[in-house]
Amino acid sequence: MSSPNTSIFRTLLLAESAANIGSIIPALFAPELALSYLVRGPSQITPATKSLMQLFGGLVVLATAPLLLSYLEERQSVEQVIAKRRLTYAVMGISELAIGSITLAQYMQGNSGLTDQALLMATGAMAVFTAMRGYFLFVRPELIMPSSGKGSGKKLQ
Repeated sequence: MSSPNTSIFRTLLLAESAANIGSIIPALFAPELALSYLVRGPSQITPATKSLMQLFGGLVVLATAPLLLSYLEERQSVEQVIAKRRLTYAVMGISELAIGSITLAQYMQGNSGLTDQALLMATGAMAVFTAMRGYFLFVRPELIMPSSGKGSGKKLQ
């Protein structure tokens, strides 16, 4: 049985993974459609931007894999689960801080090919995810504990 704290953490892992998967599908398989919501006009949807959108989709796959792996607890020690979750959240938090800073700078400079709405939404999303990761890593690190097993080296069932 999961503790309520771990249940919240694992629920957020699944929710974030589902949101990522929802963005992966159009990025990979309908890049023109995905770009139509992001760029300032149809003239900016070029073969290069479509290719970059598909590469972006691949990067989101790359980011989603550790989230899903962090959900798993079985057949690992408590220490292994915690280390995996902390590493995932630290790397993703740093990446999201960088992306959020870039999108904010592009918005402030006003010379991006992306719409202001897309830039502000990306900046806001990255701020929320960075704050969430900081909360789990530094404010309430006990929330990333696995749902069962407390002993050092103890394998989870």
